[in-house]
Amino acid sequence: MENILIEKLKDNDPKALELIIENYSSYVFTVVKNFAKNVLSKEDIEEIICDVFILLWKNKNKIINDKPIVPYLSVIAKNCVKNKFREKSKISVTVLKGDFPDDSFLEKFERSLAVEYIFEALEILPEEQKEMFIRYYFYGEKICDISNIMNISESNVKTSLHRARKKVKKFLTERGI
Repeated sequence: MENILIEKLKDNDPKALELIIENYSSYVFTVVKNFAKNVLSKEDIEEIICDVFILLWKNKNKIINDKPIVPYLSVIAKNCVKNKFREKSKISVTVLKGDFPDDSFLEKFERSLAVEYIFEALEILPEEQKEMFIRYYFYGEKICDISNIMNISESNVKTSLHRARKKVKKFLTERGI
């Protein structure tokens, strides 16, 4: 069904966007709220959620068919949160830097939106690392939350994320991304 929605979205069907909003707004809310760090107001969060779907509509032709839409929404949401922080100028972007992948990795990921390569790279990770990677980078969950959910220490989560990030980065670099 997701593939049909993407096709209709690319064909400028506003009903497809309505269905995507209906199906994914709670996911986008979770990602935005996790990255907002309880700093942004409810109104700011609502505005960001709207911006995410507007940007999805504007960039619909960049979506790769037969691939999930969730990673696109995740990247757009994270960027919108960062932009809101910049706009408000209350929080230095450098404070947030620790919560995002290193700059070169993030820039390459966002610039290319090569979702198919990300998913291929995730397939090379052990299941536990893959779950941590998805929870941290796609869902915006905190390390302490991942630690509690997966019943492992925070230092193990940090180490696993570091190793997973290196593997994904190497995989993408080998493919020119």
